[in-house]
Amino acid sequence: MIATAKEFPPSSGPVLALPCDCDLTAAPQTAYPTNPHNHFHHGRRRKDPVRADCQLRASAELTSSRYPKHVWSPAGGWYAQPANWKANTAVVGLALGSIVGMAWMLSANREYRDKMPERHRFFPSRYWSKQIREHERKQDQNIIERTIEG
Repeated sequence: MIATAKEFPPSSGPVLALPCDCDLTAAPQTAYPTNPHNHFHHGRRRKDPVRADCQLRASAELTSSRYPKHVWSPAGGWYAQPANWKANTAVVGLALGSIVGMAWMLSANREYRDKMPERHRFFPSRYWSKQIREHERKQDQNIIERTIEG
């Protein structure tokens, strides 16, 4: 007895035949327990256009119903493209940017140096380090006071 794929429920074992009438006259069929993307082996070497059409229709029906969607799939699927992806990306970008900004400010406020950088040399952290800014502000204030007194 040859069973068709339409008789099997989606969670059953390997399918023994394709769901079209052209396979009833074919060579003996064997089923392999493979993933649903592979085609079935029919014991034939030559390409038959009618059989190829049947295989295509059968594989389309089988892959849509037998693929285990609950296993190894991220939320939304592998190729999810929700309609609001731009807004989602903006929200995540703003959240990450604010977290990085807060960490940056905390680091800049807690930075401590025993030796201050020289005034005329390039030193990028002088623009955000609290200790260096206060030190340079005091130096500027001292220069202004000396100029006023002198």
